[in-house]
Amino acid sequence: GILSMTFSETVSVSSINYTSITLQAKKNETRNAFRLSGGKVRGNDSTIIYIELLEEDLNQVKANAALAIDNSSTFLRLDDFTILDMRNNSIIHLPAFNASAVSIFKEDTTAPF
Repeated sequence: GILSMTFSETVSVSSINYTSITLQAKKNETRNAFRLSGGKVRGNDSTIIYIELLEEDLNQVKANAALAIDNSSTFLRLDDFTILDMRNNSIIHLPAFNASAVSIFKEDTTAPF
């Protein structure tokens, strides 16, 4: 699975902190949520970054029947210092009560585990 994120300015892919990224099922609820444990960035510094999710993380997301089913059940939360811009400034965090809805969702057809 691939997670893509778009920023208003170029960000440094080498600064990404995967464990600061959480997927949650609702904009303001953390009950059905999953914090990434790692990943691999595809590409270079840019305004759009692509993260290849770890297989074990992807399986955990798939195992949660309420999370990442479609656009309405996939929101992104970012902690402080999730990623830095090219001047080493942290991006503005997205707290649990104001998580960002995904704009494009592609269903995964591979069963977990």
